[in-house]
Amino acid sequence: VKPAENRCNKDLRFQLFAFETMPAMFCCSSDEHIERNIVHPGAVVPVTPVREPEKLVINLYFRHFAWAYSAAFFLTLFVSGVVTFTASPYTPETDKITLFYGMFNPCIWFDHYPAKIFATTGMGIFLMLGCAYSGMVFVWVYVEKRMLRVMWSGAVIGSALLIDFVFVNVFTTNLYPIEEAAFEAAHGGGRRLHGVHFGANNTISLLEEGDLSQADINVIKLHTAFYILWVVGQLVLSLHLFKLAAESMDSWSPARKAWTIGGYLIGWYGM
Repeated sequence: VKPAENRCNKDLRFQLFAFETMPAMFCCSSDEHIERNIVHPGAVVPVTPVREPEKLVINLYFRHFAWAYSAAFFLTLFVSGVVTFTASPYTPETDKITLFYGMFNPCIWFDHYPAKIFATTGMGIFLMLGCAYSGMVFVWVYVEKRMLRVMWSGAVIGSALLIDFVFVNVFTTNLYPIEEAAFEAAHGGGRRLHGVHFGANNTISLLEEGDLSQADINVIKLHTAFYILWVVGQLVLSLHLFKLAAESMDSWSPARKAWTIGGYLIGWYGM
């Protein structure tokens, strides 16, 4: 249709079907008629509804992952402890960690066969849940689109993830290869997965009760180093999470603040 006037005023704008401003190329000189498919501003334009693409929405909750993370750790600790005391040759008098540090440590429940099998599986699940939780935290920070905050969170969370991956090496520093060989031989096998507990001539030596060789001490130090590295990484990550939580604490109830701060204090003390 033609506009009401036969000339085109460059200050006049017409609505197109897409409701966009009329491009300048559609304008003409004052003595030229317009033969364009445009709509008069007062006309009613039929609008065809645009179908939105289908979306898949998955709701993930921090607390669910946190409970699963905690449950995986303590359940693994419980099962491994039961198996250590009931099905492994563990005794405080010959346990290398007890002899080296002079005290009991719960990680002892992860060291003896066959408890180590359950510990490796359970801690693997535990670490995967921790990585998933850390990834959720990063996405939550990322959507705020604050560059420095995203970069800092990425550095902290990325370091924690790397340390989580490294932590599995605690199960490759084998403190008791003799137990492993005996366990596999009793169940139809005779292969040692990791022969790091070697003597001077690359053979496994049977130690006298209460003795620790230099090879034992070296393996214990390496074994402990992975634990210490993981604890430090988790401590730094927990401080970062506490900082993120503290930003919204003003709107929390006193009971919620007390539970949160108390939980962090217990966790820090444990680490």
